[in-house]
Amino acid sequence: MIYVYLKNKENGTTYIYESTGHWNKEKQMCICDRKCVGKLDPLTGEIIFSKKHIESNQPEPLKPKPGPVPATESRYHFYGATYLFDAIGKKLGITDDLKRCFPDTY
Repeated sequence: MIYVYLKNKENGTTYIYESTGHWNKEKQMCICDRKCVGKLDPLTGEIIFSKKHIESNQPEPLKPKPGPVPATESRYHFYGATYLFDAIGKKLGITDDLKRCFPDTY
């Protein structure tokens, strides 16, 4: 990124452009894209950036990462210890082994 200073002959204001160049293979020449970023202060020689340039270079605010969702509803289910142990056995996959080892009392 290079800054290019161009003076307007009609009003005497010096405008500053941001110049980026790239090579065009078809035309076999360098193409420069210029974008106006502001103007030069005649008294101090400092760059006065335009509002558009300042707004476009502001970093985007950080979005909060999605986290755990708090529970809004709670329910209690009472099935008993037998149901609990049957569900654990199915989830772990040991129900068939228990049937083979203890066919009468699994």
